[in-house]
Amino acid sequence: MDTPPPSDAAKDEAVRREKFTWTAAADPPESGGSWARLRGELDVHDLDALGTLLRAAAQSDCPVFVDLSGVTFLDVGCATELALSHLRSPDLLVMCGPSWQAAASFTACGFAGRIEFRARVADADGTGAC
Repeated sequence: MDTPPPSDAAKDEAVRREKFTWTAAADPPESGGSWARLRGELDVHDLDALGTLLRAAAQSDCPVFVDLSGVTFLDVGCATELALSHLRSPDLLVMCGPSWQAAASFTACGFAGRIEFRARVADADGTGAC
């Protein structure tokens, strides 16, 4: 029996799962927080999923390190959502290692100098590695 091809909705969900990786446990353990790794192109189609991730991060008791190193495109909506979430809780939502594309998007949206990006994770507490 032939398996039907995946629906467009199923394909879209698979792509979103590739773009957003969330580790709830401290990873690496010495970081004292969890990771949200973002990658690929983030645009209006990803805004709801990004908002859900950021709301979950805001309710966490420990810092969430957002790895932006794999972002290849960040539209104004996603950049604004990330920036405002960070500005509301800078100690709980720590932005790490932005790609040049992500950094350029934050700058274009007027957030230059308002977001402190950490090159490495442990820099968030002054000790060391992203």
